[in-house]
Amino acid sequence: MWVTGLYEESHGIVGNKMWDPEFKASFSMSNIETRWWDGGEPIWITAALQGKKSGVYFWPGSEVTIKNITATSTKPYNSSIPFAERAEQVIQWLKQDYDLVMTYYHEPDKTGHSYGPDSKEVEQAVKMVDQNLGMLIERLKEEKLLSKVDMLVVSDHGMAKVIYDKEHVLDLSEHDVLKDIERVVEEGVIFSFYPKPGRKKAVLAKLRAINFNMTVYRKEDIPEHFHYKKNRRVPPIVILPDEGYLVYQIFNATWMKGVKGEHGYSNDLVSMNPIFFARGPNFKRQFEMPRFETVNIYPMVCQILGLTPAPNNGSVGAIVEMFTSGGLRPRAWSILWLIGTLLLLLVL
Repeated sequence: MWVTGLYEESHGIVGNKMWDPEFKASFSMSNIETRWWDGGEPIWITAALQGKKSGVYFWPGSEVTIKNITATSTKPYNSSIPFAERAEQVIQWLKQDYDLVMTYYHEPDKTGHSYGPDSKEVEQAVKMVDQNLGMLIERLKEEKLLSKVDMLVVSDHGMAKVIYDKEHVLDLSEHDVLKDIERVVEEGVIFSFYPKPGRKKAVLAKLRAINFNMTVYRKEDIPEHFHYKKNRRVPPIVILPDEGYLVYQIFNATWMKGVKGEHGYSNDLVSMNPIFFARGPNFKRQFEMPRFETVNIYPMVCQILGLTPAPNNGSVGAIVEMFTSGGLRPRAWSILWLIGTLLLLLVL
């Protein structure tokens, strides 16, 4: 959300998989057709439209042409590229006077899914990412860039422990509901679908009669604080399991045993909270910011870069406490996204 400053219902990317009833087509994250992505204006497009140079090293949608423009430089996603190599490209872009630089690290998200958030493997993955961040900082020092940048490290979600057994996974094939479903869009942490014509009330009643840790919503009844219902790509019925529970069409023990962590549960849960760290001329030292929404980061970046933001759901005023007494001073800026973690580098 921080990339556009928009909630999911506003920018339209409401899931990793989607069905658009107007396009009559399905979507996955590898799809780079503009029509799926043009519901919002990513920060690199805002920068490009206003004469700033931007480099994006892995971010969904970064290769897409929006408003007839793209970032100055992009890299197609390839998880096999070492983190150190990604960091070195960041340095080179900074040396070439790029204003906005972004990169993404897929750890510890990948390890969290495989071993669970409290595992020793995740602890090691966090240490590995930390070491790579340390190496990046050393390279910034070597290039005399560290004192000239503002840096943010932000994750895009948390992680919850899951157990794939009959107690924690609802197998809908064991209930008389699948025959009423025309199209399943997503399953697992969120189960969303289109019922067959005339079967909406019947399937809702059947689902609500099942004794399982979940809430079954009609689209129009989804709570406002999820910012999820006001988009045509959200299906008519959405099931949201409680933390640690999942809903599938069919329980597949063989496949599921390889997953021990998930995200996408209610944004009320502490386990779903992302992290946020910042340093640099625009930020106070040793300051702990109260919890805030990540949609506020987009307008903050725009102000630091001296950009006019596109319409968004965020507010710089909501996070002004973290800034130095002089307030946000416009600077050229670079952004690096690690781990689903975002590292923002603002060049003086």
